[in-house]
Amino acid sequence: MNPRMLNHTLRYARVAVLLSETPKGTLLEVGSGGRGVNGYLPAGWHITACDVSFNDYGSKPVSNARGVERVTASVLNLPFADRQFDCVLALDLLEHLAPADRLRATRELRRVARHRLIVGCPIGPAAERADKSLAAVYRTKGLPLPEWLAEHLGHGLPQLSDLLAGALADDTVQIIPNTAIAGHERVTRWESRRIVGLLALVSGTVLAEMIRRPGFPRRVATWISWLCGGRDHEPAYRQIAVIVPTVADLAPTGGPILVARQQSED
Repeated sequence: MNPRMLNHTLRYARVAVLLSETPKGTLLEVGSGGRGVNGYLPAGWHITACDVSFNDYGSKPVSNARGVERVTASVLNLPFADRQFDCVLALDLLEHLAPADRLRATRELRRVARHRLIVGCPIGPAAERADKSLAAVYRTKGLPLPEWLAEHLGHGLPQLSDLLAGALADDTVQIIPNTAIAGHERVTRWESRRIVGLLALVSGTVLAEMIRRPGFPRRVATWISWLCGGRDHEPAYRQIAVIVPTVADLAPTGGPILVARQQSED
C-alpha cells in the first residue's frame, strides 16, 4: 500500500470518477510526479507517466509502479505522436509553469490526446487567497514553505482562459469544480500539523485503495467530501476541464470554447 496524502486523494478522487466513466485504453499523465493517478485506477489502463522529475520535490523516493512506463520530458515538448493516447491527464501542473509557457503546454496536451483530455488546476482569486492563507500558517509556525506552494505564489495561479487555451474550435468542453475552498483549506492545514497530518496520511492512503475498487470511485469521492466538510462546489479551489477533441485536426483558435459548466453532484 503506497502512502497517499489526503490532499492528494482529494485531488484525484474526481479524476478517478471521470476515468471510471471512460473506456479503458492508453493514458498519458503529464506532471505525474512519483505517484500520480496510477494508485487510484483499477487494472486495465496502459499508463505512461511523464514529468521532468519523479522525486516529488525531494520527498522519499517512490519506486516505479508496476505496469507504468515513465518518460522524463517537459510538457512544453512532449516526445509523443499526435493523438497517440486515448486519454491525456494533467492535474495541478499549469500553476507550476511560468504564465508565458501555459499556452504552449495546453496545446501540447491537446495535440497528443485522441479521445479525451482532462486538465485541472487551482484557478482564480479565491484559490490565490487560500494559498496565501496557508503560507501565513507556515510562516507563523516558523516552517519553510513547501516547494509546491512557493511555486504557486511565485508564478501566480492560472485563469480559466489558461486552462482552456489549447482547446480547438469544435472541441466539446465541460468545466467541473473540484474541492471547495473550505475543504481544501481544512485538509492542507491538517497536513501542516504533525499528529493530525499523520491521520490525514492514513485516511488518504486507505481511501485511495478503496477508489480502485469497481463501482467505488463516485462513492469514495462523496465520502471524502463528507470527511473534509467541503463538497465539490463553488467557490472551488480547482477547476477541471474535460475536453473531447474533434475528429478533424483544426488550428487552435487562440481562445477557449466553453460549452458546458457543470455543478458537481457529489
